Amino acid sequence: MKKTRLLRVLFCLSILSLFYGCAPQTIKFPVTAPAAYQGKVPASLKVQNFNSNKRNLGSIFSNEIAAEVTQEGIIKVVDKDTSAEAILKGRLIVGEFNVNSWSESFECIEYQAGKKKPVEKTCTTYFHSKKVDIKAQFDVIDRKSKVVLVSDTELERFNQKFSGDSAESALTSAPTNDQILNDTVIKLAKSVLQKISPHKITVERKLEGGNENLELGIKYAVNNQLQRAICFWIEHQDDNDSKIKAAANYNLGVIMESESEGKNEARLNMAHKYYEIADRTAPGKDLYIKALSNTQQLKEQKRKLNNQSQLPTDVTSPAYVCKK
Repeated sequence: MKKTRLLRVLFCLSILSLFYGCAPQTIKFPVTAPAAYQGKVPASLKVQNFNSNKRNLGSIFSNEIAAEVTQEGIIKVVDKDTSAEAILKGRLIVGEFNVNSWSESFECIEYQAGKKKPVEKTCTTYFHSKKVDIKAQFDVIDRKSKVVLVSDTELERFNQKFSGDSAESALTSAPTNDQILNDTVIKLAKSVLQKISPHKITVERKLEGGNENLELGIKYAVNNQLQRAICFWIEHQDDNDSKIKAAANYNLGVIMESESEGKNEARLNMAHKYYEIADRTAPGKDLYIKALSNTQQLKEQKRKLNNQSQLPTDVTSPAYVCKK
């Protein structure tokens, strides 16, 4: 009986190992997304202190927005209204905390030392929850014309519950109200940033295996050794096996797409071309269809970005040379 159980456990472990070993690998890379605001973003911005019904949280929020905008590097944050092209101002409204504590009991089994049979008993889990809403009403105003460029509202909600084996442990596992407010304000500042400024986002793309070289390429790519990865895939971009050929071209497209940041349209066009080859070679595959859609979306984003602001200068991608 014990041997049979052991064999079952080993079989299950081998299946899990196989599953995770074959799981698709991905690479991540930054892409600049346009602001939700459709017009041309100002070149410089003065962030005024937000009014707030909660102590100095308005000034903390203003400083966080200024830091977020500065980090993106698209709009220059200035100290004086007179040197700014636009002014950002608004109000931060903090709701009341909704706090609850309760317990839930259930039947459970406890194993005690020295006793062969488990003891049936009633167990209790204690809970503590906190909920609060913070809303930011804001305007971006052209300083000279007084025209409102952006007028919007963003809401961030904290709503979590915490548990423990006693009422005290459940209570102490929850963050303090000040911690919650500070963390929520940071999230809210990021939401406002996305409305008013182009900003970096991280995208993730799957890579495809299929044979030893494709798998080796993936291993190098996920460790940022793109030169080596590309060379493994180039060997199979005209492979007789349609699945291998499609996967190799698709992977090459992912690398080209990952290098298309800024004004580098050439890399994005190359990515689209590789994705088209993959789709023609193995038509109807969701991964390839989505890849073609992704490049179209990136092209549309770049068009919007060009209308919104002056993008950084062209990025020169490295020339990949595979030695035979």
